Amino acid sequence: MARPAIADQRLSLSDDGRVHVTLKRVWSDGTTSVSYDPMAFLERVVALIPPPRVNLVRYAGVWASHSALRRHVLPAPPPTPPVARLGAAAEDRSASRRLRLSWADLLKRVFGIDGLACSRCSGRLRLIGVVYEPTAVEGILAAMSLPVTEPPRARARAPPSRDRYDDTDDPRPAWIDDAA
Repeated sequence: MARPAIADQRLSLSDDGRVHVTLKRVWSDGTTSVSYDPMAFLERVVALIPPPRVNLVRYAGVWASHSALRRHVLPAPPPTPPVARLGAAAEDRSASRRLRLSWADLLKRVFGIDGLACSRCSGRLRLIGVVYEPTAVEGILAAMSLPVTEPPRARARAPPSRDRYDDTDDPRPAWIDDAA
């Protein structure tokens, strides 16, 4: 996977319990190694651990995403070949930019159901609008002879009572508190 922050060959433990780290290069003052007590060494190593869910490569200066000079240093994109049909090129670009599948594509992939197939003529359906207004939704459902109100909900059942079990056959783990 990834290399460790410090190579094992550069670490050593002295008789008094201090951690010695041999440096890769000699410092300008001639220092070739440094020594830490164990807790100070751990503090320094822990500081090298990157935060979770953060890119490990960070760009600064001209390479930063909001730099005004970035467009001057980035290479030019490769030329696109001429396309006979403008519509096909637009479809290809939109398909390559799409990061998520539509709900219809997901239904088709997972369950084998084509959500955009018309049940009457087997043609393709297309989305023409989304209705959010409750009165408009009720009118559309009533026109289609579908129920306008939501179905009744069943009442929540109570948890099983404790007296159903004797103390020797308690199926619950021991860490569950009886007060909860």
